[in-house]
Amino acid sequence: MGYVLLALVLLNVIPEDLQNYLFTPAGVVVVGTIFPIIESIRAVCTFGTDDDTIWLTYWLAHVTLTLTQRIRTLTVTLNP
Repeated sequence: MGYVLLALVLLNVIPEDLQNYLFTPAGVVVVGTIFPIIESIRAVCTFGTDDDTIWLTYWLAHVTLTLTQRIRTLTVTLNP
């Protein structure tokens, strides 16, 4: 919930030009990959397994959605 609130606040504070730059496909990939990599490394370094499970779930969802998107794009490209 904290991340959602932070995102909403940032959307109201960040200038529109910077928003347009951050929310490009490349910007979304960076934010959707770099931040989770850092947090996953932190989770692995802790003794508990709760945070490990959360980030493993994130990565499984990320891979599933990415593969689904690529297969869909390939299917649409080959069968217009």
